[in-house]
Amino acid sequence: MTYGRFALAAMLSFLALIAATVGLVLFLSGRMVGGDGAWTSWSLDRKEEAAAQIDRPKLFFISGSSGNFGYSAEQLSDALGVDVVNLASHAGLSVPYFAYLATRNAEPGDVVVLPLEYEAYSRLELTPHTTVVDFERGLDFFGFLAPREQVEYLRAFPVRELLSVAGQFLAGEQFTVPDTNYWRYGVNTYGDLDLPGPSRAGVRKALGSAREADDERLFLAPPAARYLTALRDDLNSRGVQLIFTQPPLHEFATLSRGAIRNLASQLEEQGLEYHFLFNDNRVPADMMLDSRYHTAASGRRVATARLALMLCDVIDFDAMGVNGDTCTSASLDEQQAWSSSITNMTGFAHEGDLNELTYRPEGSSPVRRSGNFRNVTFDAVAPVRCHSMLYFRVRPELPDTRVTVSVNGEERVSHQFTSGTASGAVRPWRSSVYLPHGGNELARVRFTADRWNSERNNVSLTFSQLFRKTDCVAAPGVR
Repeated sequence: MTYGRFALAAMLSFLALIAATVGLVLFLSGRMVGGDGAWTSWSLDRKEEAAAQIDRPKLFFISGSSGNFGYSAEQLSDALGVDVVNLASHAGLSVPYFAYLATRNAEPGDVVVLPLEYEAYSRLELTPHTTVVDFERGLDFFGFLAPREQVEYLRAFPVRELLSVAGQFLAGEQFTVPDTNYWRYGVNTYGDLDLPGPSRAGVRKALGSAREADDERLFLAPPAARYLTALRDDLNSRGVQLIFTQPPLHEFATLSRGAIRNLASQLEEQGLEYHFLFNDNRVPADMMLDSRYHTAASGRRVATARLALMLCDVIDFDAMGVNGDTCTSASLDEQQAWSSSITNMTGFAHEGDLNELTYRPEGSSPVRRSGNFRNVTFDAVAPVRCHSMLYFRVRPELPDTRVTVSVNGEERVSHQFTSGTASGAVRPWRSSVYLPHGGNELARVRFTADRWNSERNNVSLTFSQLFRKTDCVAAPGVR
């Protein structure tokens, strides 16, 4: 065989191998093998089926699990008076996949709401979870990507997923939907999950997740900016309204208001208007489920009410062609009541097996972003003959702020906030104070925030850590 014939045969064999591999991948795609990828694929199939049943202008929201757990399409539909579908899924997906879902499902007259998790904007690459979900749903997303991202897709795709599906096929097995983990919640005709109420264990788990948040991760990455601006142009050309807003967030989350607004400014520099919700949509700790972005049923009701109030202000209902009443006065009053109902809730602050802290309702909530409260005061139990300390980690919303901590009217410690993070947020202060252990078990602790060298004014405080530790085993909690 001559060299030329050998080279031609080798090239044809290589092309045949590629064709066979592509054919095998296409043949095996659309099968689920379990895990988060299967749950995301299964739930998205049902959500898109719900959207396809609506033959008139509708509203749908797309995000990761913050929207899946934190917003109710059914409650939003009742509040707005329009058809709403929950197309949120999993935070492990990427902005390009969210843009793909919006493009794929939007029709003229629709409204698309993107309450994406803050960290989603900063992803520079596709995640393996994104490629797994696309493979299990039939590989349509691959064709949506730009050539550069298609190469990245192939690099991110986990070969073990292909091998697992191939093994399942060869064994003649069929995937069956389990009744464990998130599968047990189900998906209704609005695309909503059937969420449970909060639990003490869940609140503690959510608190741990909230403390892992990091201001440094909040920025708009070029790939996200490229796909979101292209999505805006495409939807606008089709008569679809696009709205960016905030996800629900655990009230203890250390993501600061300054960092969030810095991210919003970067979006608005791209012509992507960002809409803020009441209290940055921070949800009381005792209404969370198991993550800083996952609410329980009660928390979802509060977060959805805030979203409804904002959407009533910004949606062009005439463009939707809606006939009938939308955002009625009665509905708005109900949403406002839910939105502000957090003032009657109790906050949790658990640190392992440490004692629970609850707070007096008289005008302040020390672990809740409250706004316009310069003094944060509460009573802590300091058991007689027990040495007790109060540990805290706090940051003000404004720079050049001094925070002073006093116990029973006596100043114990203070701190001047001057340094900030790379995002411009004020760096938190971590410290502790001794609590008295004499005859009086109640210690009145006050945090006072003032702008340095200026008149006293209102400075909101955010506590990411606040707990009492004592050397007595059976110490009572806070009254």
